[in-house]
Amino acid sequence: MPTEGKEPVREPKLIHYNLFSKPWCYDNIQYEEYYWQCAQNSGYLAVILDYKSRYGEENRESDRKSLERMISRAEEIAEAKENFRTVFNEGKERRL
Repeated sequence: MPTEGKEPVREPKLIHYNLFSKPWCYDNIQYEEYYWQCAQNSGYLAVILDYKSRYGEENRESDRKSLERMISRAEEIAEAKENFRTVFNEGKERRL
């Protein structure tokens, strides 16, 4: 997966573009060169480039808001009295 701020894996065998870091939406995504190499040979390059050209500010704003919500929710879960960590530490099975 692309990991900002970390040294990239040399010659990756499988790349998973997670969350919003997708080269068909954004520029300068880690490992994008592998994606575009495959896209050129896929027969769908024109379709992909058209999609990327139409991925505008409204989409980017939606991505930013979604990321903020995910981070906020993750913080709420981490701070909750009962979360995966506390249930695990108790050694009990419990529905969250």
